[in-house]
Amino acid sequence: SKMREDHEAIVSKMLEDHKAAAKENKAKVMKMAEECSAVVAKTVAKTTEEHKITVRNMKASAARAADEHKAKEMKMAQECSALMAKTTEEHVTKLVEMKASAAKEMREHKAAIAKLTEEHNAKMKEMEERHNAKSNTTKDEHRSG
Repeated sequence: SKMREDHEAIVSKMLEDHKAAAKENKAKVMKMAEECSAVVAKTVAKTTEEHKITVRNMKASAARAADEHKAKEMKMAQECSALMAKTTEEHVTKLVEMKASAAKEMREHKAAIAKLTEEHNAKMKEMEERHNAKSNTTKDEHRSG
């Protein structure tokens, strides 16, 4: 009987110890789970924040690149316009010079024609006068003869 009581007491004590250990283990597991969740949450938050920063930087970089591209395009357009204007101006200047040159040539040509005509008319007149003089001389000879 004493032995049985001792046995029951030992079993009872073992059960109590087991329950206490189980309770302690459960608490430990819960605490570990909480800590783990906290670490995961912290890591996720950090990663999310880093990701946000990366995305922000990428957006900023893309915007900068777009601005630079736009600026380059505008500069090229301005240079193109300037070049076109210069070319047009040079073209107009050349046309004006060509017109002036053509007008000068035309004047010189007209002057040359006028001079030739004048010389031709003078020669014709001279020949006519000579002819008349000859024919008068001949008439005079006939009269006196």
